[in-house]
Amino acid sequence: MRGITPPQLTRRPLGCENSTAVFMNEIDQVVAEFGEWAKEYGLGPARAEVKTEALGVPHRPIGLPGGWQGVYCFRFGPSWLKVGKAGPKSGARWTSQHYKPTRARSTLAFSLLKYGHLATREDLRVPNLKMLLQRVGPAEISDWIKANTERVNILIRAEMGVGALTRLEAIGHRILDPVFEGKWKFGGPAAKQRGETK
Repeated sequence: MRGITPPQLTRRPLGCENSTAVFMNEIDQVVAEFGEWAKEYGLGPARAEVKTEALGVPHRPIGLPGGWQGVYCFRFGPSWLKVGKAGPKSGARWTSQHYKPTRARSTLAFSLLKYGHLATREDLRVPNLKMLLQRVGPAEISDWIKANTERVNILIRAEMGVGALTRLEAIGHRILDPVFEGKWKFGGPAAKQRGETK
């Protein structure tokens, strides 16, 4: 890390499979870059402590610890699907929102159902995902996510504030390059209505 002391890292391997270890180096890159940013802003290792929780496949969501905020990362096979953030008072978003398609259009559950049933283009990084999701409906999507995706949580102290959390999320987006981030790019009825058919 070019001579910069990284933040104190605490890893909690909760139910990790062997496949998790292969992709944790990408998570390590996120943590290392966040550590560089924290160092530049004068945040010492204790205050800038980072915890990672690898929940494995299948996984069971766990609550956001008191006094912490974080970034959640969902992976299917070799590709990351979703990266998002939750502040210290966003317990529902952290634990359950992304597993239910009715909560918000930005949830992983909604994106997966839309991709499986409405998308006209596929992401080459997940060649079998659309076919698999065609068999999954709104009532089954929560269990499907838990059974088929890896979830990794990256936690930082709440006292670091929303600026640090936003920075951590941005680093995660850039390094992990999740499939379902930003403008919808897979076609379908909604895209046609907006003129996004090219």
